Amino acid sequence: YTHYESLKGDFLALDFDDILNLTLHYLNEDEFSHQPYSWVQVDEFQDLNTMQWLILQKLTKQNCHIVLFGDTEQAIFSFMGADSYALAQISNTYKKHSVYENHRSPQYLLEMYNNYATHNLNPSWEKNPFSKKDTPKKDNLIFNLIQGDQFKEMKHIIQNIVSPEIDTI
Repeated sequence: YTHYESLKGDFLALDFDDILNLTLHYLNEDEFSHQPYSWVQVDEFQDLNTMQWLILQKLTKQNCHIVLFGDTEQAIFSFMGADSYALAQISNTYKKHSVYENHRSPQYLLEMYNNYATHNLNPSWEKNPFSKKDTPKKDNLIFNLIQGDQFKEMKHIIQNIVSPEIDTI
């Protein structure tokens, strides 16, 4: 840790934790003035850690309209400080709207997840599983193995997925 901190100092570098710490530090300073937001949207809120929540509180007005998008079943960043207990408290603070219709995944994938969730995450999940309208056929999910750099990947995507009629790039 000491060596890492020394290297950052030598190169005048900041890591993500430094950015969070400095942001919170300056938001707490009396000399630092900022106009609090009256409307905030947060995506993947289930992954926010305590410091990120504190920053959010410092950036918002008292009666701020806050919209949180996330899935408590997908809280996977506990190793980075995301706290499931805090998440449960936050989830109870805000009015919750649930979405049970999925427009991105094929039906067999949703069935696999619903089965897993029912047996491993939440027994009451069975009452409100994800569903799908106009389900694509199983063969609509395409897997591509591309070996090489990002330019080969880009060429493959353009030629085979976006515009199959293009033959040279």
